[in-house]
Amino acid sequence: MAHPANPDAELRKVITRGGAVIVAGTGVSMAASWDASTGKSHPEASWAGLLENGLEWLKQNNLIPPEEAAAHVTFLKSKRSGIHHFVSAAQDVTRLMGGAESQHFSEWLARAIGSITAHDRQGLDALDALRRHGHLLATTNYDGLLLDKAGALKPVTWKEPDAFLRAARNKEADKIIFLHGYWRQPPSVILDWDSYQQIARDDQYRQDLAAV
Repeated sequence: MAHPANPDAELRKVITRGGAVIVAGTGVSMAASWDASTGKSHPEASWAGLLENGLEWLKQNNLIPPEEAAAHVTFLKSKRSGIHHFVSAAQDVTRLMGGAESQHFSEWLARAIGSITAHDRQGLDALDALRRHGHLLATTNYDGLLLDKAGALKPVTWKEPDAFLRAARNKEADKIIFLHGYWRQPPSVILDWDSYQQIARDDQYRQDLAAV
């Protein structure tokens, strides 16, 4: 298939007529949570920051030896760190908390992810304008920054296959699709290797994702 002569112009046409699927990633939450008073984003808006927070939670609750937590943090902060270091830390965070359905996991998500607030709404407002123009908005983030405070926008996760597919096919602009889960629904959060394997082997989700 030939590539368009002017991809920027083609993209503008798609956005103008609506019906695109826009996926927001970690950068959106980091930009939105950037606080001018501190000059920093919310630490847990990034994957590394979230995992460091999880390791600290384990330490505070005596669920991991301090030296093991420190070893994970060293790898996370190393310039030579790879994806396997992040996945290994996520595996220990989830497992030592008792799994995604445990009270520890739920309380940790509420403190770490639920506390993320928007200090700069410029990017969020731009995405919301695109949503209102008829585009479907999805995210790989766990936080609810894309949701409105009034509750008019509804989160849909991969754990709700019928609602997921319906939102995608009908371009339901009042839904936000959480591709990797939403913090208020802990079992839906895709964080460690086991959860990634679960979602990768979910035939229904793969079909739904293809539809999106």
